[in-house]
This record gives sequence, C-alpha cells and structure tokens, in this order.
Amino acid sequence: MLRLWSNFSSQKIWLAISVDGIAIVKQTRGLHKRVLSQRYIKASGADAAGWQTLINQLDEYLSGSDIKQNTQINIVLSSDFVRYLMLPAQQITMSKAEKISYAHAVFTDIYGAMVSDWHIKYHRAAPHQSTVAVAVDNALLAALNQLAVKHQFKLNSVQPYLMTAFNALARPIASTSGHLVLLENKKLLLVHLHKGACQQMQVTPYSHDWQTVLNNMLNREVLLNERLDATDKTLLIYAPTEKNISLNALNGWKTQRIGYDRNTKLAPQFYMLEAVL
Repeated sequence: MLRLWSNFSSQKIWLAISVDGIAIVKQTRGLHKRVLSQRYIKASGADAAGWQTLINQLDEYLSGSDIKQNTQINIVLSSDFVRYLMLPAQQITMSKAEKISYAHAVFTDIYGAMVSDWHIKYHRAAPHQSTVAVAVDNALLAALNQLAVKHQFKLNSVQPYLMTAFNALARPIASTSGHLVLLENKKLLLVHLHKGACQQMQVTPYSHDWQTVLNNMLNREVLLNERLDATDKTLLIYAPTEKNISLNALNGWKTQRIGYDRNTKLAPQFYMLEAVL
C-alpha cells in the first residue's frame, strides 16, 4: 500500500505506529539483515484525531536522532488507524478506477460523508474473488509525508499491519482453508480463508481476555454460517505477544500456532515488526 520509491542506502528504518506508541527499529539492508537498534516511544496522550500527538512525538524524535538523510523508512499502521471491509466477488471484470469507486461507495454506505477524507486502497485479488479494501485518513498520510520532507528521508511504504502480517505469513497459510487469527495489542482480527484467499473478516477490540473474545467470535461465526465444515474449523493463530500463553481449548476447532523462530529478540512493544524483520 502506498509504495512510493526505492532507496539503496545501507540501512533502513521500520516504524510501527499504534495508539500506545511508536516502535522504531533500525536494520541493515542486504541478504544478511540484522537489527542495529530498537527504540520505543510511548504515547504521551491522545487527541480527537487519535494520531496527532504521536506524529508530534515522532517529529521530536527525528529532530534529535542520528538517522542519515535519504534513509529508507517503512511504516506499519495498527488497526487503530485503519478501516477494513470486504468487497464481495463480482461477476464482471472491473478496472482499477472502477474498483476504487466501488470500494469508496461501500465505505460511504457504512461510514457516511467522512469517507471523503480517507485514502482507499484494495488488495489485488484474482478476478471474481472477494477483495480486502482498506482506508486511512488522508491527513495522517499527509503528516507522514511532511515529516519525510522535513527530515529528508525516503518514505518507502505505509502499510496496515493486516497486510504486512498476511504477506509475511504467506507460506503457512498458502492454500489453507479455515480461519486466521491476527492478534494486535488491542484488536483481534479474524479472517476466513479459502485456499489461502481472504473471504470474510472481522475486527474486534478487546481489553485483557482476548481468548474469551475469540471464543465468542467463533461461536457467532458458527451460528451465522451453518455451512462451516471441519476444514473451515481449522484455526491458525498468529499472536506474537502471547507465545508463552497456553491456548484454551475451543470446542470443535483445531487450533495451531503459526509464526517465526528467529534469532532476533524483540520486546513485546515491537510485535508488529516481527513479521518484517
């Protein structure tokens, strides 16, 4: 999403932005990547837009950092700042412009006039398949671009966490039919897969007991979809911050953890970057 330009410097920066704060990781480029430094900026407050204070804190950090000019920066946005919807499969082939217009219309039906202030993108699914569409505030993207100009770095990409994690998990979920759970710090994403492709999606906030929230979501899924079979009840769970937590038994569901076993040690605040480092 929003890939702008490439850069061939020896280092790059990854940022993960959520309402809790900003995780910053400096990494080498090339075949043998390694983490050079980690920094976490805890959010000092929130405002009506939800991200203005974070942008100000990021601006302050960049002003005092040793990040070199023209360094490539990639940004991952939590679901705190992204809206998702599924575009149903269509029987006619749509151009890119037609699909954007279609996504805009569906978002408008749900959210109303505020959609005019959003930047909308969609996943390039195969013809006649459901498509994930995402929306981000134009003002947030503009603020990130302004920081890039001010501090003279290369803003290479801005992506929702869903897309980052989904792409990185392509191998374990390839051709899988079932359900995928992506656990963020305050949001739980439940994705229904058919042969590796996203069919439906739910995003639900939680405070502490995410497993109870998940169990309630799955019970509702069964009630609303009587056609779920044993294959559909395969549950893949990607929960980077919960690796040492035992999973509760879920009646009728076959659960499996998926993820990474890498040497890179990341603190819990950096979980959104595990998939890309």
